[in-house]
Amino acid sequence: MGASWIHPLLTLQGLSAFTKPSGMLRMSAFSSPTQNYSSGLIATYPSLEDYQIMGCLSPVVNSVMEKLRGLTSLSSSSCIYRVPEHLRRTKEEEYTPMVVSIGPLHHGDAKLLPMEEQKVRYLHALREKTSNKDLTGYVGVIKRHANEIRECYAEKISTSENAFIEMVLFDSAFVIETFLKSNGIHEVEETDRIFSRPGLISQVIRDMKLLENQLPFFILEKLYNFMMQPESPSEYFRTMTFKFFKVEPRVSIPDIKHFVDLFRTCSMPQTLRDPREKGKGKIEFRARVTELQEAGVRFEKIGTNSSSLLDIEFDKGILKIAQLKLQDDTESFFRNLVAYEQCHHSLDSYIIDYIALLDFLINTPKDVEMLVDKEIIVNWLGNSEEAADVFKSLFKQVNIVSSNFYYSSLCDQLEKFYKTPCHRHMAMLKHRYFGHPWAVISFVTAMLLLVLSFIQAITGVISVSHSGSSNR
Repeated sequence: MGASWIHPLLTLQGLSAFTKPSGMLRMSAFSSPTQNYSSGLIATYPSLEDYQIMGCLSPVVNSVMEKLRGLTSLSSSSCIYRVPEHLRRTKEEEYTPMVVSIGPLHHGDAKLLPMEEQKVRYLHALREKTSNKDLTGYVGVIKRHANEIRECYAEKISTSENAFIEMVLFDSAFVIETFLKSNGIHEVEETDRIFSRPGLISQVIRDMKLLENQLPFFILEKLYNFMMQPESPSEYFRTMTFKFFKVEPRVSIPDIKHFVDLFRTCSMPQTLRDPREKGKGKIEFRARVTELQEAGVRFEKIGTNSSSLLDIEFDKGILKIAQLKLQDDTESFFRNLVAYEQCHHSLDSYIIDYIALLDFLINTPKDVEMLVDKEIIVNWLGNSEEAADVFKSLFKQVNIVSSNFYYSSLCDQLEKFYKTPCHRHMAMLKHRYFGHPWAVISFVTAMLLLVLSFIQAITGVISVSHSGSSNR
């Protein structure tokens, strides 16, 4: 005997959830079970009630199936992200463009629309000033890489293909012409609405450093090379980028994902963490600058140009730190670097670890003032309290892998020095007797008087001895 018939829309497994708890044994929601004794299978036939249940569920099933069919594969090329909400809530304005949108994430924002006309003007200027005026060729360069560009964004970009290509073209042209004018390659006209207003170009530069306001670097480079060949070498766009943002890579950078990625790469310490040491770090010792100073730690600015901002070392009681300039856009700059690492390099963070260390060291205006006195911090924000607030706020809501803390060894050295009593006693002695010029003079005078008194006493003893010898 062949296998009994099973309803094609339902299976025993799929409908076992419909079984009613009752005194009679039911294997499924079907009302008329028959058994194939040769195979041991039970075939069931749907009742009217079963069809009614199926009818109620089919809209849900269809909806779920539609969502499943709409899934696209996740791209390994993703490198441009929305700032995580827990970071954005701490200070939203530091992640949001003020005057210009670059890329799709803020495209169409009403307050940024006035700059859209300037993008059109800059594309027109590029066509006027370059030998390659082939607009169809410009569009073709972007169209050939449109999917690759989309995959660089962590979220799905739903903009239509034509609108997406047009947006990338205008935004790329804006960036390229801004670079060319800034570097003196193209003339800045008196009517230029950006460069004729110093405050506005500063805001444009600030907006180009935001994580959510990025285009993939490769499309800017390809479009520039297409526009300029054979007028300038293909690597010139990179050189122009470095000059515009005033960054100096110490080594060749084979792959730049976008501007924020470039800033991170240029800030990396000279010595990276040893992969064999991953998971062995810790964050236990925390002491402020003033506390370390009281324990005898001295502070010095690292003076070599080859040093990275993240290069910090402790040697023979001296903590050497690269100079940091605090400006109006410093907080925004670091916040976006931290957000990028949080999204893209969470298990291999360097900027986050640097910010964490500064958060430990700087907690009060006095800490800032001491580092300003040592020229480690150049404070252009106005006052020490405002600078201290910047450092305290940068690390809020930031997740850090403590077991992989880059400065773990440095903190261990500081802790060992800090807890050695003789270092603290020597520091107290220096502070008490050598902390002020008059204190030094008083100490030297006292020592001279002590020495003179000692000499006088010795001389007196010798005189008495000689007198006793003469009397005999």
